[in-house]
Amino acid sequence: MAFTAGDVSSVQSLERRLCDLGLFPHTESKLSEFPEELHEFCGKGVGIWQYPNQFARYLLFLKEKFSEKPILRYMEIGVAAGGTFRVTREFLRFLCRESGIDDKLVQCVGIDPAGPGCTTRGGETPFTDSFREYLRDAGDSVEFVSLPSTDALPGILPKASDFDLVLIDGDHSYEGVRADHDLLRGRARITVFHDVVSDACPGVVKKWEEVKSSEDASRTFEFCGQYEGVTGSYLGIGVLFN
Repeated sequence: MAFTAGDVSSVQSLERRLCDLGLFPHTESKLSEFPEELHEFCGKGVGIWQYPNQFARYLLFLKEKFSEKPILRYMEIGVAAGGTFRVTREFLRFLCRESGIDDKLVQCVGIDPAGPGCTTRGGETPFTDSFREYLRDAGDSVEFVSLPSTDALPGILPKASDFDLVLIDGDHSYEGVRADHDLLRGRARITVFHDVVSDACPGVVKKWEEVKSSEDASRTFEFCGQYEGVTGSYLGIGVLFN
């Protein structure tokens, strides 16, 4: 699933690439959150639990920030089926190669109490076996911790240098996302919050609004475009650049 220069030549080309890699929804309830034009890509491939129009713009934002300072240490809290984790890691490796940096320097940590490729509520997914194989092939460049983030982070952070990029996508209650942010405060150059406009995640929406109101507006960014034909608002990526 390596990326090419052609994949990132425009937002549209990257959106197409993400669709081809495969999206997560594979049940009726989750398919209802995605527009019909994306259904042909759902339940396939690596299982990216993202809107391609949001994710493509976010990844190109990372590309811009990478050119200023390499992003080599990534942590994802709440990995679920693993699609976002896989794509982000491979995208960072691509940016390394494009910049003449050894892509083996990219180090990634995933945290999820449900275990690799599983969801807390549903257990194994159509993507579980593939993600587990991906982790085995990644070797020492990837660490996966099957614990709640509030248990895992106190053990990870003291032995690690600061992270360049952290995605908070675990416990979606207000208390949960606040606890993750508090534990990571000052430890990440770029902190990312997922589901910041989702009707299904009011706790995350509340926390992101607090972050925006407490920070310099020039340091917060949003990638929250929606699709016509979907009732409600879903997903959304909020970025705090430290």
